[in-house]
Amino acid sequence: TEQDEPLADLRNNLADQGLLVEIELHGLDLVTVQTLVELSTDNKQPDPELAPRLLEITGGNPLFLLEILRWLVENKRLSSPVENILWKKLPIPESIRQTLAARLRLLPAQERQILEAGAILGRAFDLERLRRTAGRGEFEAVSTLEHLTAKRLLVPEGSTYRFAHELTRQAVLAGLSPVRKQLLHRRAAQAIERIDQDQ
Repeated sequence: TEQDEPLADLRNNLADQGLLVEIELHGLDLVTVQTLVELSTDNKQPDPELAPRLLEITGGNPLFLLEILRWLVENKRLSSPVENILWKKLPIPESIRQTLAARLRLLPAQERQILEAGAILGRAFDLERLRRTAGRGEFEAVSTLEHLTAKRLLVPEGSTYRFAHELTRQAVLAGLSPVRKQLLHRRAAQAIERIDQDQ
């Protein structure tokens, strides 16, 4: 996209001069997340389901993980059993909300539209439901999914895609106007109904 061109040019120039060092970053693993949870609870016994759930929500992103842990500690929720924490209503800390909102604003409109359709469909979704909900053709949807995967906002899993972490999905949903959300829900229902009829 046009927004990516200056960065791509800079990257290529630095690579040509031998000045580019790229480091692929991955999310924290479950053992590390468990350690952070234990340190946050002053080594009290946290619910054993807490670390896996935090890993799922944050994708192992250290910033997101630490901000969620901070919120849980400040609101005295860290010692609650996992099933008592209202994960769907867990507020996104302001620092994370601003970070995600800024990143989403920089995306081209087509990529935002695909993310919006995916967010309505759920944490994971298939190409056919997604493209019909977004109102995109197959090649256009696949190309956009490839861009979003390269940007690590989505992760391919077999024949489906999922959000790299639930916080991104929540941020996308939070950015939708009520009218757009209603429209996407209607399109998603129509897509599911058509696909079910075709099978």
